[in-house]
Amino acid sequence: MKTLLKYLAAATVIGFWAIYIYRNWQGFSSVSWKLDYACLFAGFFLYVGFYLVMASGWAFTLRTMGFEVSIVSAMRVWEVALPARYLPGGFWHIAGRTYMGSAAGVTLQGLLVSTLLEHILSVVGALGVFLVGMAIGGSIPGAGNLYLLILIPLGIVAVHPRVLRPLLRMAARILRRNGPVEVGLSFGQVLLLLAWFAFSHVLSGASLFLVLLAISPVPLRLLPLMVGANAFAWAVGLLAVVAPAGIGVREASIVLLGSSFVSVPIITAAAFATRFLSALAEVFGVALFTLLSHQQAAYRKTNIG
Repeated sequence: MKTLLKYLAAATVIGFWAIYIYRNWQGFSSVSWKLDYACLFAGFFLYVGFYLVMASGWAFTLRTMGFEVSIVSAMRVWEVALPARYLPGGFWHIAGRTYMGSAAGVTLQGLLVSTLLEHILSVVGALGVFLVGMAIGGSIPGAGNLYLLILIPLGIVAVHPRVLRPLLRMAARILRRNGPVEVGLSFGQVLLLLAWFAFSHVLSGASLFLVLLAISPVPLRLLPLMVGANAFAWAVGLLAVVAPAGIGVREASIVLLGSSFVSVPIITAAAFATRFLSALAEVFGVALFTLLSHQQAAYRKTNIG
């Protein structure tokens, strides 16, 4: 029943977008579509960088927790498992990561804690980038920008190990994993990881801006706003587990936030073009780390032989 409901939710999102584009087709058809392929290529490679930073962030988390797994091996596990998130349910990439991570010598407890930490830190980092982007872009007039920035220390407090422990225990219960759950990281280490994940959202937000620039001339002053909007949309898409990989939900959030600064047809096209580039970047990541894995295996075989 749950699977059926998730399929229905995904179909509802797709149906919403079909109706939306149909009703606004006149606006889309009136735009003179011209693509700057250099900007598109640059946006693609920034999205590759986004996934590499995210994957290395999880790898650093494992290493900081004391697991003797190589950075490349951990990044390969992260990258190869990632495409499974497009399956309904929102957890298959975690299941794949757990299976491959166990084969790499990481305990189930370590995989659980590191994955939950990654999700918490990436969401908090995304919201921090959103707040900073909106404040720098001046989307909130007057003292409102200051009030936005005041929220950032609250996010920093939220990732303190003493706060994270009960959140991790609650998540463990939801995943039906009983037993004590410890963070195993100092507050300073958590802050460094938070900054690292926040940096990944800057890269993906810059990719959105480049895609926007590839479609239509836009001023540079929109860069922080697009970075902030993209970060917020990513967090919403991650939390919207009913939509596989946040498809449709993330794009709707980008359009909702970005339509105040860019015409609706342009920001809609940019949102979906960015989704396409992100999917290509995922395929590139899987191919890259699969190739590296084969090269490592061949190197070991040669040395042993």
